[in-house]
Amino acid sequence: MSSSHANEKKEQGISGRINNFMDQQRLERLKQCQEIDVILKNCLGRRSELRNNKTPTEPALDIEHSIPGTRMMRYFGWHEETPVSQESTSFSSLLSSGGATQDVTSRNAAAQQESTTKSSSSLAIPSCAKETHALWACRSVCLACAEHLKNVKDCLDGLPNDVISIPETAYEPTSYIGLIPCRQSQEELGKCVIQQAKELQKRLNRNEN
Repeated sequence: MSSSHANEKKEQGISGRINNFMDQQRLERLKQCQEIDVILKNCLGRRSELRNNKTPTEPALDIEHSIPGTRMMRYFGWHEETPVSQESTSFSSLLSSGGATQDVTSRNAAAQQESTTKSSSSLAIPSCAKETHALWACRSVCLACAEHLKNVKDCLDGLPNDVISIPETAYEPTSYIGLIPCRQSQEELGKCVIQQAKELQKRLNRNEN
């Protein structure tokens, strides 16, 4: 074996280990997004029950009590407590771990207790739009789709604040033909996330073999 060929194989080995490490980092970051996914599913469940005039079986989980959720709210400018200008919302800050991730339920304890004292007739039906946008934003940051996320944010920034009251989104394929704000930008982000997730899974499976 020539020295040049040996050096090439060595470089490929180093490159492979670096790429594998980066993929593991992406996977760990995606696990943080699961916290927002739990909150979104909770919201969608409550939305369905309230629309059918039923008392929600689960107390509400507040995305503002979630570390990764709060980061996404700050990025979009929807965080209720801290103005965006007071904290960096760069993509690097969105990726930071922010300390150990706490259990969603424990951080929402106060909100849960309050919600259980209210009847279904007094509860507003949630749109779950903030939670949906936050989940796909979190995924996009982890999967190198940040450019598409910026396009979505720029588009939403140009619309009235009540855009988050519209429940329909287009990150996943949908047959809904009504108005979806920034539909094209959402579709492009969703396609990027889904494709990158598939490719990441393929690489992880290949590295395990």
